Amino acid sequence: MRRSSAYRVTMIDRHPYHLFSPLLYQVATAGLPEDDIAFPVRTAFREVDFIRAEVTEIDAKTKQLTLNGKRVVDFDHLVLAVGSQGTTYGIDGVAEHTLQMKSVADSRLIRRSLLHTYEEVEDGFLPTNALQVAVPV
Repeated sequence: MRRSSAYRVTMIDRHPYHLFSPLLYQVATAGLPEDDIAFPVRTAFREVDFIRAEVTEIDAKTKQLTLNGKRVVDFDHLVLAVGSQGTTYGIDGVAEHTLQMKSVADSRLIRRSLLHTYEEVEDGFLPTNALQVAVPV
């Protein structure tokens, strides 16, 4: 998308980076560095204006967005890309006994957990079956 005097595109996101989440598992397994799946919005999308904020209200009648509960931004057309959230589907024990992978921080935590468990098994503090990992998709 190129800048044009005929239109202006504004991207609003609470994060200053764009995350390609299908490759989070690669960060968790050290297959890719974080920078390969999370890159700065301002450099990736130079053709658009970027506002780092969270949309807290949408008024379709006045065509206005409220950002962080304060700032108001007008729009002519609105494209919503709200992302996703992990869920436990109401299954008992899932929240307490699993790690979800929805962010780079989650991937780092999973990698640290796997490496720690591997070290504990290698040093004889945990049985080898402690390294069994299930990845439901």
